[in-house]
Amino acid sequence: NDPVASPDADPGDGTGGITGTGVAVGPITGFGSVIVNGVTYDTSSATFTQDGVPATQSDFAVGQVVLVTGTIDDSTTGTADTVTFDDNVDGPVSSVDDVVHSFIVLGQTVFVSATTSFDDSCPATLDELLGVAAVEVSGPVRADGSIEASRIECKTVAGELEVTGIVSNLDTGAMTFQVNALVVDYSGAVLDNVPSAGVVSNGDPVEAKGNTLGGGGELTATRVEYKGGQFAND
Repeated sequence: NDPVASPDADPGDGTGGITGTGVAVGPITGFGSVIVNGVTYDTSSATFTQDGVPATQSDFAVGQVVLVTGTIDDSTTGTADTVTFDDNVDGPVSSVDDVVHSFIVLGQTVFVSATTSFDDSCPATLDELLGVAAVEVSGPVRADGSIEASRIECKTVAGELEVTGIVSNLDTGAMTFQVNALVVDYSGAVLDNVPSAGVVSNGDPVEAKGNTLGGGGELTATRVEYKGGQFAND
């Protein structure tokens, strides 16, 4: 039910999440090309993109959830045409729960485990994340909308605020919606690729970006992009 935020795991059928010509979504587990869902994809002719910006393979890291388009040759090898990364959320941490090993960033609950890959830029403890300018989180999303972090990068300078998820509690009059606990004010936002006649709808998988938070903690969005078509694994 969530084509953008719930990456498909390896289905265990020898396809690595990709059949013939199509797409696969999952965390990077290794390089020497790119390994996703147990399949090593030849990336010698692939195009790489991070957060909508052209990139190279060296810009990618283990734990980042990526979308791979291309072909599967057998159960362990394939050829990638494109490799795309978009983070789940990018912003300041507002609270930490040491008991359940989680933190909140832009209204999104992020769970950390022994398999979470932390960039060298991150501090030694979760509590210290409260002093970091921003964190960029990538990982599979649970049914309740919380994120199982597979990769966390910490930033010394806060940049554009970003959140990806499912639209809920849409208020077309106030021009607001929620992504989990975060309220997004889209009254001044550019709507990009929104399929319903340019109108945001409940249930839409979107990425909202902005530079500021309002007095109530809401994200003042400058752009809302529909992400369903990109991440559908058909």
